[in-house]
Amino acid sequence: TNLIKSDILTRSSDPYVVISHGKVSGKTKTIKRNLNPVWNETLHLNIDLGGDPALFIQVWDNDFGTSDDKIGDAEVGLSELKAQQTTPMSLTLRNVKHGMLEIEVTWCPLDA
Repeated sequence: TNLIKSDILTRSSDPYVVISHGKVSGKTKTIKRNLNPVWNETLHLNIDLGGDPALFIQVWDNDFGTSDDKIGDAEVGLSELKAQQTTPMSLTLRNVKHGMLEIEVTWCPLDA
């Protein structure tokens, strides 16, 4: 919510989110001209707990014909998650003046 206006002409952004852990990543759909997007999507990542200690989240502005602009980023420490539980989180975006993400993360161990 409250994302920055990355597109000067439209005075808005066309945001999407990329969540990654090591070489594994997932991406949401792009929501056109919206500074308070609601994705209501589920992304599944099979991750190795021996790798990075966090999920990395980046918010991007989709630009037609040019490189996409990074709107901000955040991370979720894997130590904050409990097996078989959904954890709601409010993440303030870093490296940007303002913006937040409201997410829910569920860790489902493959051996459970």
